[in-house]
Amino acid sequence: MDVLSTKAYLCQLKDMNRTIQRNLERLYELKESMCCLGGMDYKDKVQTTPNPDRIGSIVAKIVDLEKETDTLVDKYADIAIDINIVIQNACTDNEEKVLHKIYLQGQSISEIAESLKVTKSAVKKAHRKAIEKVAENIETQNIVF
Repeated sequence: MDVLSTKAYLCQLKDMNRTIQRNLERLYELKESMCCLGGMDYKDKVQTTPNPDRIGSIVAKIVDLEKETDTLVDKYADIAIDINIVIQNACTDNEEKVLHKIYLQGQSISEIAESLKVTKSAVKKAHRKAIEKVAENIETQNIVF
């Protein structure tokens, strides 16, 4: 597996995490909107077409989004386990920390440099070496993703 493919493989966790977070935010918004729905007052005759089953429609959206999010969380957990194993087998402790912080925690190079009390260039170097080692490990172990 080449370095670009390895990065793309590791980036899928960040992408999944973003999607999960967006889904959770949307679920919160949908649940909040249900609290704000008023009842229909049939005394007032307005020439609009109200949606009498708005609550049912929102509940259906919530159920679907929760199922989708649960599936994503399960897939995320499975991939994270696989990635952790590959990283642990291929990298030094410092390289492992860098990859975890970038791909599993979503931290930036600057944040990692600050937390590890090293320079950005040291983080970039550790990242580059770790990616190369992971790519080699995947290739030599015939790991299929």
